[in-house]
Amino acid sequence: MLARAPALVIAALVLLAPPTARAYETLTERVEMSDGVGLTTVVYLPTTGQAPWPALLARTPYSMDSYGGGLILDGLLLATNLGFAVAIQDTRGTGQSEGEAQPFSTDRADGLETLLWTLIQPWCNGEVLQVGASAIGIPAYLMAPGADPGLTCQALAIATPDVYAHAAYQGGALRESDVVQWANWLGLPELVPQVLAHRDCDAFWDPVRVTGMGADVRVAALHVGGWYDLFVQGNLDGFSMYRQSADPFAADHQYLVLGPWYHHGLGETTVGDFVLPPSAKWDLVMNLMAWTTWCTKGTGIVLNWPRVRYWVFGAVGEEGAPGNAWRDADDWPPPAVPTPLYLAPGGRLEATAPVEPFVASVPFDPADPSPTRGGRNLAIDAGPRDQAPEVEARADALLFTTLPLTEPLEAVGRVTVRLRVATDGPDGDVAVRLTDVYPDGRSMLVADGIQRLSRREGCEHEVAVVPGEPVDVEVDLWSVAWIFNAGHRVRVVVTGSNYPRFERTPALMPAEGAPVPITLTLSSSPEAPAALVLPVPLPPVEPEPEPEALAEAIDAAEATPEPAPAEVVEVTEAVETTEGVETVEAGHAHADGTDADGAGLSEVIRPPDEAEVTPAADQVEVAPGADDDREAGGSGSGCALANRPAAAAGALPFLALLAVLVIRRRARR
Repeated sequence: MLARAPALVIAALVLLAPPTARAYETLTERVEMSDGVGLTTVVYLPTTGQAPWPALLARTPYSMDSYGGGLILDGLLLATNLGFAVAIQDTRGTGQSEGEAQPFSTDRADGLETLLWTLIQPWCNGEVLQVGASAIGIPAYLMAPGADPGLTCQALAIATPDVYAHAAYQGGALRESDVVQWANWLGLPELVPQVLAHRDCDAFWDPVRVTGMGADVRVAALHVGGWYDLFVQGNLDGFSMYRQSADPFAADHQYLVLGPWYHHGLGETTVGDFVLPPSAKWDLVMNLMAWTTWCTKGTGIVLNWPRVRYWVFGAVGEEGAPGNAWRDADDWPPPAVPTPLYLAPGGRLEATAPVEPFVASVPFDPADPSPTRGGRNLAIDAGPRDQAPEVEARADALLFTTLPLTEPLEAVGRVTVRLRVATDGPDGDVAVRLTDVYPDGRSMLVADGIQRLSRREGCEHEVAVVPGEPVDVEVDLWSVAWIFNAGHRVRVVVTGSNYPRFERTPALMPAEGAPVPITLTLSSSPEAPAALVLPVPLPPVEPEPEPEALAEAIDAAEATPEPAPAEVVEVTEAVETTEGVETVEAGHAHADGTDADGAGLSEVIRPPDEAEVTPAADQVEVAPGADDDREAGGSGSGCALANRPAAAAGALPFLALLAVLVIRRRARR
């Protein structure tokens, strides 16, 4: 997780004062919790300046001598050169702390008690700043609601405030590769049976689910995530949660940055099979220095930051393609219209629901599951990967594909797929992948999701699955920001698994005997059409003209012939119906993106020689740090810091670390 940190740290060291100026004093404390368990906390105090200092707090399940812990320590200790007292605590049952290791389960209570302890120490000036990414960021999310106002600022990256929904289970299925591998990395394989014993989102999970407690948050925060990070929806939900604060200052000082990255590549330009433009390389150090300046002095470019800055993907390698740029928004998600694309006979994906019912079947053999190829993963290969050769070419993949788009089609926000499904077995999973099919046949993964039939009514409990009886499910693919370019196709891939990202259906994996193969049957009808639902952004709202300008416009309109209204970009299907019920067997007949019968579609989806390709409407796309004609200090440079304040120069080393984000903000009172 910290593989890229050393180079950044070395570069930062060059800009620091000589090593002799980085001396510190060390205290090892036993912070006693209310149940008597002592948590080892090592405090590093500056040797220059006078106490008390603002305190930098990091709570970690990673031992300082393993799994990157040394890098975390090195980065944090450099903060003492800036006048911070640094407190690093081993969470309960890890490192040198007492108690039973229960990662995250006790972090809310332990964190709140540790905060109170820190605030009364003679070396603390009454301000505590909490930092962290990944497993160090999760404890910070969990303890924010109801925390003492002495917790003044946070910076949280690639983390989540809901461990159940964003780390353990998704759609009722265990996120197997991530859960198992992370437990092994931590040296706690016994965590896996605990997770499996609590498939319901019952009281066991209450301490690690705080998304409903946003009103109690009183801290300004910067939330940083990546579109292919396993916690991307967690960062989005965390930002939205903090925005619900009953404290107006906290609610108004939440900032979100969503880049194209995966968990181990924060700020980088190579993501999966894509090599993105240089503008994708978000400058972690520069931007966090700007954040630190604001937190310290209440001044700087942060005053002009957009509340949300996100990367929107476009066609990589295609000159002039829309997207592959940064955008600003006032909140998340930006306004959008839920726009369905319907699964249709012949493996088609169309804008108009089929007028006749149809069914399609797909087999699933747990002994030979559909494999994971990229995606939002921690422990295995991640990012946008081509699904055509290893997923779509198999006989257990059911494909639904549009004809080539004649205009770009944009989706920004939450994506879902609505299906009616029956199984001939005791249970089953519906795994869905959304892909962008390039003209050369590559089918690049945009997002994926899964839904267990027995968990279709939520995570609280299982519901019965009757073999042969169709049930309605909604598969959540989480959120995206993507522009499908003209000439590309949109594809939905339905399989019975996505393994090892998600576990195989437990009901089909008996303790004794062979795995049980099943067949999933999808059905669609005018009454219950199967559909991919994309969030298509609303056009920007034009400001209302002044009365004088409005009168002039009316006069001009009366003197000028009225132009034809602009067409709304929409996807429509060809006029063609299928008599009776058509059955489609799973396979890869459409893996090359061709339509089953060659029927043309109008508007966005139709043969490209039938209409002139029209570019997407103008959008605000600003590369971080790019110059434009906006006033100095405006949002033209977004989150990039144009001028490095001398007072913040020393922030480089510890801000550069992936798992250590150091912040401080001005008093609110």
